[in-house]
Amino acid sequence: MGYIVGLKYALIICCGSVAVWWVIVPAISWLFPDLVVSAGSSSVTASQASAEQIFQYAKSIGIGGIAMAGIIGIFKSRKIIMGAVGLAAQEMKGKGKSDTVVPRTQKDLPMKIIAVGSLLTLAAILLFFYFGVMEGNLLFITEPLAEQLNGFPGMADKPVKAGETATEAFVARLAAISDEQWKAFLSKTAADDEQEAARRLAPVAAACTDIGCDGIYVSVNPLGNGETHRLLAVVFGSDTRETLDRAAGVFLREGHLRYKTATVIRNGEAVGRPPVFKGEAQDVTLVTHENVVVTIAKTMTLSKDSEAFKMHLTRQQPVIAPVDAETPLGTLSIWLNGKCLRSVPVYAKEPVKEGSLWQRVRDTIILTTTDINEAEKSR
Repeated sequence: MGYIVGLKYALIICCGSVAVWWVIVPAISWLFPDLVVSAGSSSVTASQASAEQIFQYAKSIGIGGIAMAGIIGIFKSRKIIMGAVGLAAQEMKGKGKSDTVVPRTQKDLPMKIIAVGSLLTLAAILLFFYFGVMEGNLLFITEPLAEQLNGFPGMADKPVKAGETATEAFVARLAAISDEQWKAFLSKTAADDEQEAARRLAPVAAACTDIGCDGIYVSVNPLGNGETHRLLAVVFGSDTRETLDRAAGVFLREGHLRYKTATVIRNGEAVGRPPVFKGEAQDVTLVTHENVVVTIAKTMTLSKDSEAFKMHLTRQQPVIAPVDAETPLGTLSIWLNGKCLRSVPVYAKEPVKEGSLWQRVRDTIILTTTDINEAEKSR
């Protein structure tokens, strides 16, 4: 290595290795003791892991350093690169030609041929991987995986087809499965310790084909307050079933360790009270038909007084009777730090019947002659 790149750069690479093994690896164990790292078929925290196990994370820092060195090198050579690009552009436009006779063996290929050839080569590579390797789908459900998923409780009414993408096929469907169905699934292989059985990693479906191993896993962690923290892990393209199980285990344990489920709105809790026109009642209470829960980092605290936490209600305007309790009247969105965590429909807590003829005529005149915002304020 030193003979090829020189003593200076060989020494820099050597110092980088020393820094990773003697500085970064111990620092990870000391600064991030709760970090979950892979340990064979299971996972351990960084405080309990060996140096070799922590190195699997630390080596990414070294790779990032190499990549950054390349970026810095490109930045320092920007004038040369821009000059070369400028000459290539001039040649593409037919400018910069010289009358000097150059031997055929000293001539470069025309830039147009190089550019077109490069684009065709990239297109051929993309087509090969898309159709030849990935069979037309980057994250698709294989036939064995689809068969296993369709045998899972709650999936029979929405069967999965081979070739569907991950999001289309099962993420939303599995998330909608009830807690009772999950408990029934987990109880099939219950351990002696019921608490440990609920926490463990359970494969919903996992299958290996000639292009790799794919799987969907669930882990349910009782919170002690009657609620549970349920996580789904979706892993594609592992080399073996063992690495598939290990990767899913790392994801799920990291999720339980660093994230929590917070209930923002309870089922039936009022989130708004807009006025009703042409009805027997003057207004209607808006509620959700489910507990509105979000997953956030354990270091975060949701407070309705916090500027970072916001609830935004978008509703039908105006609300006109008759109103039933099963038709959505709007959407409640939960925002944290400018990011929408979840949106759920809102409904009338109780139905509102149509009002008398006088009430309908009066409100029709109001809605026709008055701005809707002013009309709602006057109720």
